[in-house]
Amino acid sequence: MMMVLEIVAALVVIWRIWKKKFSRVEVVLLAVWLTHTIIELCMLRIESQKWQIVTDRYFIPADVILLGWISWVIVEFY
Repeated sequence: MMMVLEIVAALVVIWRIWKKKFSRVEVVLLAVWLTHTIIELCMLRIESQKWQIVTDRYFIPADVILLGWISWVIVEFY
């Protein structure tokens, strides 16, 4: 389920960058989310020594940042 949020948010980020509506605050939020995701993947890789199915519980705390971009889609296209 959480992968759907990431896909929708990525499409919105690309759309907003393409339309030149991406603000400096959004750059900071995107950097925070990407940093969190990369650190979590590295920690899981080091801990298990192999890639396994990654549960959503590791990524849910940072996925709240993505909800802003997803809500933007609802407001913009409704």
